[in-house]
Parts: sequence; C-alpha cells; structure tokens
Amino acid sequence: MRNFFVLISVLMSVAGSPLLAQLQTSPRLNPVKGPGVNETLDALHDVGQNLQDFTADVIIKETDAVTGSDKSKMGVILFQRKPNADSRIRVALDRKTLGDRIVKSRSDYKLEDGKLIDQNFDSKHQTTRQVLKPGQKLDPLKLGEGPFPLPIGQDREEVLKNFEVTQLPLDKEDPADSAHLVLKPKAGTRFAKKFELIDVFVDRTSKFPVRIVTVDKGGATVHTTDLSNLKLNPGLKDNDFTLTAPGKDWDVTDESLTE
Repeated sequence: MRNFFVLISVLMSVAGSPLLAQLQTSPRLNPVKGPGVNETLDALHDVGQNLQDFTADVIIKETDAVTGSDKSKMGVILFQRKPNADSRIRVALDRKTLGDRIVKSRSDYKLEDGKLIDQNFDSKHQTTRQVLKPGQKLDPLKLGEGPFPLPIGQDREEVLKNFEVTQLPLDKEDPADSAHLVLKPKAGTRFAKKFELIDVFVDRTSKFPVRIVTVDKGGATVHTTDLSNLKLNPGLKDNDFTLTAPGKDWDVTDESLTE
C-alpha cells in the first residue's frame, strides 16, 4: 500500500467543463511578486471544493538521497468522487526507467470500496487488499486521510495546524509560473512521523499542484511526482476505472484487513 501511496498525487482543464469557466474568470495568483502563503492555501481550498474528477499524465521519481540514484515510472492517474462521501482512484503505469533508457513496464493500481487492487503485468501477479473496514470512507484528497499529504480542498487553518508553511522563490529547475510552498510537519502530528518536508508547486493559473516532493522521515528517500496534461471534471465513467482481468496463468491473492 505504501508503494501505491507514493504513486499518487494530483491534477488544465477540458473545454466545456464548469471548472474551466471558473478558472477563466477567476484572477491568476499574483505572477509578479508571487502569492502569499495564505492566498495559495485558500486557492487550493477553493479549487478542491469544485473538483468531481480529474485525469493527468504522471511521472513518479524515487531518489536515494545518499547515492543520488533514482528510478521513475510513467503513466496516468484518474480520480473521481462518488456519492455518499466516497471516492475512487486509479494509477495506470506503462513505462519505467532502466538506466538511461525508458522501457515498457505495466502495472495498475485501484483503490475503491475499501479495497486496493495491485496488478503487475510483468510478473503476472494481482493482489487485492482490504484496507478499510466495511462502511468506512476514505477521501484521497483529504489532508491526513488520503494516500498523499496534499492540501487540496482543505481549510487553511487545518493545514497550518499541522504544518509550518513557508514560500520560496522558484529555481530554474522548478515548474514555471508556479508558487512553491514548503510544508514542514509540526512536532507531534501524524505527518511528523512520516515526512521531513513536503514541497508543493501550485500552478498560478489553474491553482492546482503540478509537482509534489516528499522527503521521508530521516531524509533517505525523496519522492517527486510531476503532473501534466491535466483535465479537471472531464466526466469519468465506470469504464475508466475498470481493470484488465488477470489471465489464467496469473498468481492472484487476497489479503484481509490488517488491524
């Protein structure tokens, strides 16, 4: 489940989408001086309130902070809110780095109805894990509940209760035209047990994160997630979340909920 949590992150729009119209009429985050911390957190909150579903191309890189070596996987991510305060999310990866090459490598992950399905097409293995109790709901975009610490749709006060938040100027390698927030978990919070720092780069126009960087507790591993070709509220269907059935030669396992 940890691998799935690392994979997931979030988040331009599609023509005709209600949110697109909103973005076209709403002011950009200050492109000259840069938005303040409060302005950026409020923008993340407001955009999250209107989010029903999204898709994006995703690149997930894991870096060993000691050796400097890294490995990346590429694919797409899909998210959809469902009725009754439920939601589902899928990450479908089809490429990875192998040295200085990019090769085909397929894996698929879906979290829905309290179950996490992990499919590896290279090894022909599928694992289904019960990760929530019956009736329990999980909003992957909610701070403290989801698979990634992302303050989309969250009240500014809730974010500031858990993190010391500062804003830094952009470096040349950072996503262009974005606001860079650094979230340092406060002592005693659940985040302090997992992370040293969380960097969020928020696009000034769409007001959505385009890069999320997490430094694990102890600083040994850095995870970077880049998002592009973002489509907000495209109207995803059940088919978009339908996984390929495993073949007869696959190894299929089911795991019950671990307390």
